[in-house]
Amino acid sequence: LTAELNKEERTRIHLWSHTQGLAKLPITKHDVQEDFSMDYAQPSRLFSHIYQLQNQSSSSTNEFFVLRDLHHLIEQHVINRQIRDLKERELTMPNYCPIIVVSPVVNIPSELEKLFSLVDYDLPSIQMIYELVSETRTKISNAAKNGHPFKDVSDKEAEIIVKSLLGLTLREVTDIITKSLVRYKTLSLQMIAEEKINLVRKSGVLEYSIP
Repeated sequence: LTAELNKEERTRIHLWSHTQGLAKLPITKHDVQEDFSMDYAQPSRLFSHIYQLQNQSSSSTNEFFVLRDLHHLIEQHVINRQIRDLKERELTMPNYCPIIVVSPVVNIPSELEKLFSLVDYDLPSIQMIYELVSETRTKISNAAKNGHPFKDVSDKEAEIIVKSLLGLTLREVTDIITKSLVRYKTLSLQMIAEEKINLVRKSGVLEYSIP
């Protein structure tokens, strides 16, 4: 996405969270990561800032805003009203600043549903997990050759590991692989089983116990 946006040099992407504030993201290797500013940590100030940018008639820069975990705050009346004001007025404003909300859960108040376009990302495919496991095995082999106490798995074990990681998000997969390397110095099926049980327990949907 950032590569496509960067085809126009006048594009800027801003990342926001309630705890960190606002920062401009680097798009190319020449860009420097900007420090987060707490000046816009409060959603009301952020939306006022976006409104001002959309109302600038002389602006030639495309401003994108990526908002993290807004679902915790979106039901507050002031925030709800500001989102409606932004979306309802954007067609009459000189500039359009796209707002992308990233959230682990869908929590859109009924009065805002028509203002959002919902995009649900699929879980990683078996090919994606296979490539990640293969990349990890290469790193394990290189580390072992350099005298580090890591041990690679067999091709058959790797196949079982790939299938065991299906159904998890990409972040969950990478977290499990990292924990496995730290604790066992290899790709461990035991680690995968333990972490999947923990994920089930955290969800609160099922109670799982090891026989």
